[in-house]
Amino acid sequence: GVVDPGVGTRRRILFAEVEGKRLVGPDNGLFYPILKERKATFIKAVDTSKFSSSYTFQGRDVMARVAARLASGIPVDGFLVSRVSPLRGWSFIRSCRGSCEAKVLYVDVFGNIITNIWSDAFRIGKAKIRLNGREAEAVLSKNYSKEGVLLVPGGYGLIEISIGKGSAEKRFGAKIGSVVTIEKI
Repeated sequence: GVVDPGVGTRRRILFAEVEGKRLVGPDNGLFYPILKERKATFIKAVDTSKFSSSYTFQGRDVMARVAARLASGIPVDGFLVSRVSPLRGWSFIRSCRGSCEAKVLYVDVFGNIITNIWSDAFRIGKAKIRLNGREAEAVLSKNYSKEGVLLVPGGYGLIEISIGKGSAEKRFGAKIGSVVTIEKI
């Protein structure tokens, strides 16, 4: 599958080799958990101008084509450009106990705001959230079933700001890159 909320934007598509495995995917932080644990042999950007591509199906039009060539044993060097750092601009918060200033990495289709705070680093049960000049109190929750503003350890291992039966994106006017302040109450 492809996790790519930035499809159609100026973000890069990466090709990496990590411990003999070849990876193709968007430069949206998807590789970060792998690369923080393992050393990449190399990482290069895919030259997307070599492919006819729509702005909405880059997974199919670019990434799948590179992956198919790899699976078939066809070299992909002609589609790659300079070495890159996929971690450029992606910093993750490893400890948040009293307060922290985080960033919005992306917003999912349900309006949940995914932050750059690792769930296992988050030690706040009740907090005040500030985002785009808007404030709200939030509670840590194991799931999305409660009402109100929630801080949920999400499926990517990151803290998500959610609203039970609502959209945190709409409530806070969240955009990728927005700064979120979270303070323990």
